[in-house]
Amino acid sequence: MSSIDSMGDKEMVALALIFLGSIYLVWKAIGVYSAIPSAIHILRGPKSPSWLSGNNEVVRGPYLSNGAFENLTEEYGTTFPVHGWFGSKELFTADTQAMAFVLNQPHKFHKQKFATKVLRNIMGEGLLVAEGFEHKRQRKIMNPAFGVTAMRDITPMLMDIALELRDAWKKELTQSISGPGWQIINVLPWFNKAALDMIGMAGINVTNNRNRAVRERIGSQMVREKKLEAEQLGGSGTSHIGGKDLLSILIRANTQENVAERWDDKTLLAQISTFLIAGQESTGLTMTWGIDTLARTPSAQSKLRDEALAFPHDSPSMEELNALPYLNNVVKEILRLRPAGTLLKRKARSDTIIPLAQPIIDKNGKQVHELFVRRGDSVLIHLYAANTRTDLWGSDALLFRPERFDELPNAVSDLPSIFGNITSFSAGPTACLGWRMAVLAIKAQLFTLIREFQFDIDPRVFITRRVK
Repeated sequence: MSSIDSMGDKEMVALALIFLGSIYLVWKAIGVYSAIPSAIHILRGPKSPSWLSGNNEVVRGPYLSNGAFENLTEEYGTTFPVHGWFGSKELFTADTQAMAFVLNQPHKFHKQKFATKVLRNIMGEGLLVAEGFEHKRQRKIMNPAFGVTAMRDITPMLMDIALELRDAWKKELTQSISGPGWQIINVLPWFNKAALDMIGMAGINVTNNRNRAVRERIGSQMVREKKLEAEQLGGSGTSHIGGKDLLSILIRANTQENVAERWDDKTLLAQISTFLIAGQESTGLTMTWGIDTLARTPSAQSKLRDEALAFPHDSPSMEELNALPYLNNVVKEILRLRPAGTLLKRKARSDTIIPLAQPIIDKNGKQVHELFVRRGDSVLIHLYAANTRTDLWGSDALLFRPERFDELPNAVSDLPSIFGNITSFSAGPTACLGWRMAVLAIKAQLFTLIREFQFDIDPRVFITRRVK
């Protein structure tokens, strides 16, 4: 008698269940025969021009220019699948409700692991790479350093940096070989240096840090000095640590935490790297593109200069800068059209359903009001696309027009935002913590430079943005 013949009914049933269970697990793993397929597989989207690079040239390009996004949304809606590297597929969205859902729930959607690993190797375990409880802990300690009071205190230092930049450019003009009164200046290196000086001086009270070794050496020395000061003051005196720079404020806040929740020196050094790198990227690039944009719109440049020159002196306080209405509008419009980062990538931690503000049509012609995504599915949140949606911002959404912020359409209030109804600083629990400092630094430089200089574009130079 064979072994199968010798099996009883129970053994046969058990064997069948094991077999069927194995098949089910395989099906679930590859997601092909699921009763509810991922939205990535049922929605319409653009074809892939290349198995290697997919739609990356359009989707991950610096900006969706020349009406590219409008063409895509007209065809597929505000959410659709796109092809990534090596034949992979990802979910692209600029839907207001989908964006808010993903950004407000980091426990359901985590950051891209590869990018996080790269940043961790560069910066250490700072705020940009931390997630979950560790992110909450770091953010709690850092909040006072980026609050309104701290920003008010560092405004004079930010203005000093802007004035030093102004004076350096005036010196360049006096030594001009291009002709009296004007000079061709590549502003990007200057703004990069100013950004580093601002983060270094107003941020961590040092200047001209160019590599990780220098940052760690100087940062370690600064941490030791600040801690020694705290020990000398002792007890409640730690709340009076000298210095209004961010590092002083962070150490002061850290000493007020419970001992078990305080940072070690390694985490403090990681925050220094975060300030320097993230601060330079955001402020330096935004200022560069801001000046470029103003140079291409002389009417806005003149209007901003008139407002700035009407101010009685060259060192306004934070409140005085914020009280200049056209300066506020210009900064918002620059950030709307030229965000330092154009998209965020998140991965679903588990199967979940994403709601939509606007229904879309799937491959079968069915109207879809929510999206089912599977564990591991990638979601691309395109900040620039959301900032330039014509159905939200109007038909002139791609144009630089600061006056739009005097009377915004009601629809833009649905965008997930922490500043000016724009998505450039992200939103939710992991939104940019340093947005107040970035905005204040941009205002300080624009106010100072526009009072002194007139900007124009060299017709011999073509300026574009590269993605590194």
